[in-house]
Amino acid sequence: ELEFTVRTHKRATLHHDCHLQFETNFYSAPWIHREKELDVWSSENKIEIFFDGSLIAQHARSTGKNKVITNKDHYPPAHKAYLEITPQYLIEKSKSSGVNVHALIKSLLSGPYPLKHLRRAQGIVALIKKYPADQFDYACEQALLLNRPYIRFIEAMAKRPPYKSSEL
Repeated sequence: ELEFTVRTHKRATLHHDCHLQFETNFYSAPWIHREKELDVWSSENKIEIFFDGSLIAQHARSTGKNKVITNKDHYPPAHKAYLEITPQYLIEKSKSSGVNVHALIKSLLSGPYPLKHLRRAQGIVALIKKYPADQFDYACEQALLLNRPYIRFIEAMAKRPPYKSSEL
């Protein structure tokens, strides 16, 4: 009795962040192949990535949407060190900016994939200097309460005139 595995093939470019998109998810491959077009073969439960006929990466296939599946060994050595330092720096910087700013940055950079929201956290921390501390902390509090940890939302809230307790 023969067993057949249905496989799908696609060509995809490995982006600068060491990930390529396959269907609705992102999978990592070794950094030395960035900007190259790679062959992606998928089966029901596995993704295999090839360059010039050689297997360079494989991952369990994700069934979710917009998931980022990363093998940290795929990053260049300097990038790995940078990624280890940066989240800690952002968390430390947010501490002196308000309790809610700190809570928001810490929540973005925690969990099983702390680098998933690294750019967003960097953008939020960059806004700290732009607004009065109490106003920015309030904006981050609203982002936490409404589960809207997005730069645009936080900036829109920080731009609003400061609320006064007499308005309540």
